[in-house]
Amino acid sequence: MLDIEHEENVLLALTADKGYSGSDSINCIAYCSTSGIVAAGTQLGKLALWKPVARNSHNQSYTLISASAFQHSISSIQWSCGFNCLSAYAMNDIFVLKERSLLTQFAENHLVVQSDQHTLQLTRLEPPTTVECKITDHPPKALRIWPPFVACFDGGRFSVYEMTDSMDGGIVVVGSFDVLVGQQQQSDRELKLSRDEDDVHNESGQLADFALHSSGLYLTDKARIQVKTFQGTLKQSLPLADEEKDPCLLNVHGHFLVVATISGFLRIYDLSRREAKSICSTKFAAENISHFAAFATLKINCNGTKVTFTVKKIEGILDQSLYAWDVENDQILEYNFKESMPDLYAKNHFWDLEDPRYLVAEAAYISEEINDCSTIATFFVTNDSSILLHDSFRMSSICDRLMGLAVPFMYFLKTSDHSSTGDCSSIDGSSTNNRASMLEMSDLERLSTKHVVRRTCRDFIGLEDMNKEMKTAMLDFSYHLTVGNMDEAFKAVKLIKSESVWENMAQMCVKTGRLDVAAICLGNMGNARAARNLRKGLMNQNPNNLSENAKNEILGRLAVDLGMKEDAFRIYSTSSNPHLVNKLYRAQNDWKKVVTILYEKAETHSYNVPLMLLNNIEALRRYVDEKKDKKLYKWWAQYCESLQELEQAKKYYNLAKDYLSIVRLLCFTGEISEATKVANESNDKAACYHLARQCENKGQYKEAVHYFTKACAYGSAIRLCKEHEMHERIAQLALLGTDSDMIEAAKFYENRPGHTDKAVMLFHKVGMYGRALDLAFRTEQFSALDLIVADLNEKSDPRVLERCAEFFAQNQQYTKAVQFLGYAKKAMKALLKSGDTSKIIFFANTARQKEIYLMAGNYLQSLDWKNDAQVMKNIVQFYTKGQAPRSLSGFYDACAQVEIDEYKDYDKALVAMQEAAKCLATLKSENLDDQSSPLNKRIDTIKRFLNIRRIYDTDPVEAVNQLQQMTQETDVDSAVRLGDLFSVLIIHNVKKDNYKKAMSYLQELKKRAPNLDLSKYLKKQLIEKIYDKNETKFGDENVATKSSILETDTDSLEATTVPESKVLQRRKYDDLDLDNF
Repeated sequence: MLDIEHEENVLLALTADKGYSGSDSINCIAYCSTSGIVAAGTQLGKLALWKPVARNSHNQSYTLISASAFQHSISSIQWSCGFNCLSAYAMNDIFVLKERSLLTQFAENHLVVQSDQHTLQLTRLEPPTTVECKITDHPPKALRIWPPFVACFDGGRFSVYEMTDSMDGGIVVVGSFDVLVGQQQQSDRELKLSRDEDDVHNESGQLADFALHSSGLYLTDKARIQVKTFQGTLKQSLPLADEEKDPCLLNVHGHFLVVATISGFLRIYDLSRREAKSICSTKFAAENISHFAAFATLKINCNGTKVTFTVKKIEGILDQSLYAWDVENDQILEYNFKESMPDLYAKNHFWDLEDPRYLVAEAAYISEEINDCSTIATFFVTNDSSILLHDSFRMSSICDRLMGLAVPFMYFLKTSDHSSTGDCSSIDGSSTNNRASMLEMSDLERLSTKHVVRRTCRDFIGLEDMNKEMKTAMLDFSYHLTVGNMDEAFKAVKLIKSESVWENMAQMCVKTGRLDVAAICLGNMGNARAARNLRKGLMNQNPNNLSENAKNEILGRLAVDLGMKEDAFRIYSTSSNPHLVNKLYRAQNDWKKVVTILYEKAETHSYNVPLMLLNNIEALRRYVDEKKDKKLYKWWAQYCESLQELEQAKKYYNLAKDYLSIVRLLCFTGEISEATKVANESNDKAACYHLARQCENKGQYKEAVHYFTKACAYGSAIRLCKEHEMHERIAQLALLGTDSDMIEAAKFYENRPGHTDKAVMLFHKVGMYGRALDLAFRTEQFSALDLIVADLNEKSDPRVLERCAEFFAQNQQYTKAVQFLGYAKKAMKALLKSGDTSKIIFFANTARQKEIYLMAGNYLQSLDWKNDAQVMKNIVQFYTKGQAPRSLSGFYDACAQVEIDEYKDYDKALVAMQEAAKCLATLKSENLDDQSSPLNKRIDTIKRFLNIRRIYDTDPVEAVNQLQQMTQETDVDSAVRLGDLFSVLIIHNVKKDNYKKAMSYLQELKKRAPNLDLSKYLKKQLIEKIYDKNETKFGDENVATKSSILETDTDSLEATTVPESKVLQRRKYDDLDLDNF
């Protein structure tokens, strides 16, 4: 057999082990393009079939199927066009052959497989037992099993068999009955089941589906389900609502039956009682699925809480999604194979016999032309309503289809060409295929039957003989790993000692990046090398504090130690160190890929390989064509261009998608129309720009502007418009360009009569509101002015807002003027919230509004103005400009109090209070006396105190007498602090050695001001001396001992001495412009 396309050939031979004679010869052959099967008729009346293996491979191989015998020599064979049917002409007879899969069923730990037309192979999993039983009825078209019963349907008659307890006696008939003509009134629309092995439709009434349970047979009928005994007696009728229409699919699992109807409804029944009873409301599943046409497959889990199904869409389109009805939450869930396996769809699926969360699906290729093995995918349907992929792998080529799932095993039907013998070495005549099939069988465990193989689920490898408790723990472990809850997964298996469990968890840690849990897993595995490498990589660091690259390097090494090569490549590929992937290839002795990493992945091949092969042009051309690299295409195009092979150059420039070079060549050869076509179709900016320059050189200015615009070269397009009187297009082009383009265009229009509206629009568009407003004011463009005003708000420039307010006020539009003044006030409030002092001061100075001045002054008072003279100046300035004498008076009063409290400078305080009094004197108010009288009284008190301090040097007695009088006055401490008054009296008496009098003043001061801190006025040694002289015990609690105590100079009248640093910080009111007010 010759493969012309790939230049391959295959030798197809008849072998004796498949039932062919060595003396036989082939008379005729036929090829089926749909399935790829080669058929041949022989001289001795044998029909030979070769099925393709891995049709998507160039190195095609075929498997010979056992011979089918005819009585006479076969002279002609032919495949049908629309169906996989084969006609054979032998002597005077014509035979039509159709391939049918073996019927299989799996339920409740029992398997039934149709060995041939009249033989059933029954298998019990625990304890393992297999028997073959003959059936005397017509060959069955559908099978159902519910231990110990097996039901067969031959198209018109049901036969129910019962298995004996030991199964040694095979099966016995317990009942049979015919399906009467007209009993099923199925609609004319035939619903084809996805189960290729089932053919339930009977010739008379087209029975849609049936199910078997220990309570009886469940048959579909028009708008109802009939429940019959095994002898055909009607036990119960389960009616369906009118809108549900006729049932089409049934499935039984445990004691639950799910029914699907042709209109898209689902209904569940409980079969554990004497009569079937609906357990929940009917679900209209079709409303959640667009373009729903019919159900394809249907399954229910063991406890009736989840129903999974696949569907066909309108016009027979296969839906790639697996759907699940969450009965408890009444939700339809979906897993779309298009996202993870884009070319596959769920051909069939099965729930686990005992776990209601776990299911397996067989995903086949959508395209019938791909005759490749299916993919097996396992899923968990979670409690939070989602379907999560657990694992996936390619089904072995010796397996025909998935039969069922019973953790820890999956069960598969072997292909027909492998079922005839239990020896894998007889798969076909090719030694290569023998070895390949034997390798595939290494992952499978063949049962004591020639038709069924089983495979251990990934997480249960090495745990096949576990008890039920361990199996539940492992399922919980797998579930939590799939959900991503590593902590719960660890709790589920922490008591399990199996190394394979911990290895699976360690592998999952690689995928999830949990290095902390991986260390525990490696310890339980006993993998010392991997544990050492992990510990060495961490180097006592917290895994959560590692950088991304460092973590990837450790994870990659762990993946290598665990044999996860693909994951190691994936992790190392994401690392910033490419040498890790290279090192991994070297360790595998894969030098071809090492060269790829070091050479082609470094992207040096596009330059170096052409130089290396320059002496062998044909080899270089083949290399360029094989690599399909744009850089190589461009290099070869440039090479062809240098040889004046312009057509070849255009071809390879096109493959490289270098449209600039194509347009350049076309312009060079004068093919402007072709260059225009390439530029328009590709929309390549560089190509359009080159074409625009060519048009400009030829004087085609309109076309040049067009292609400059397509190239986004708006500056060049505007330049041409200016130079060649295309002024109307400048504004449009400027709006497409940058801000500088719009500004230049606006300046161009500004001084041109009749175009100022465009200038205003462009200035407005670029955000130059002041320039746009000024031009709109000068040219009286009121409509444009309204558009500009609409974009102004409190965030705009205050000078622009003030300009607008003035304009509208001058034009007697007072409402808008007030609006913009309000914007200014809102802008000030926004700035106050931001706390940007420099912007607040700038805005207040530019706004020139009384309210804003006052707001700014109040804000500045909340700052540390005591240590910032500039802030103090701004406060006085804003209150002065804002004509707020009361606020200014309050600020001066606050300054005076600071001078007294912090610096004890009554002279400065007096100046500040006098300024406060001047401010109040400018007010004209009825309450002025109420405000000025207390202030004037305080000023007088301070003046008296300062006078007493001055006369103390000349007449101490008089000064002391006046001080004593002042201490007796009420409210004297509102102006002069009691501590300052009494400290002078105390120090005076100490200097006169009159310690009793000093003690009496000290006690009076403490009595009048109990909370007074004496250390601010007298130093500790002086107070202790007074107590000692009066033979009174002095406690530390009476005087604060702080490191920052200001020491009192007993040799001067001033009670304390201000440090030099404080003196430098004292505010000097001479710098203030106090006469501004």
